[in-house]
Amino acid sequence: MPQISNITVKKGDGVTDLVLVAVQPSAGDGVAARWRAEAGFPSAAVMPNITLSARPNGAKTGRRVDIRVSYPHYYVDAAKGNLPVVMATEPVTISWARPDLVPTSNAKESAALVCNFLASQTLRDIITSMYAPT
Repeated sequence: MPQISNITVKKGDGVTDLVLVAVQPSAGDGVAARWRAEAGFPSAAVMPNITLSARPNGAKTGRRVDIRVSYPHYYVDAAKGNLPVVMATEPVTISWARPDLVPTSNAKESAALVCNFLASQTLRDIITSMYAPT
């Protein structure tokens, strides 16, 4: 079982690192581990959060991992003493299920394919525009 740790990702410029700080480990099935992007945000209310939980599927013939990202969009209001004001929050949910009978070698290949797709520039461009490629 993996141990929680900070995760470093690239920001939108593709150069600058953003550290997702390990805030809370999971206490077991169904209990989410939590990371938060802390640096560069004026308060905890506007820090992006990621939670990840794992559990057996309903029939107990496989496992499911659920990832939820909450990305607040905000501005700093000078009239309110430079307090950050959330104007919208962008929710992202990813759910992944795998039957127990899948061999580890196959699981490694599916994980590589999906994770590399999620990290691809093409997917970033799609998510930025919010349109499927034509």
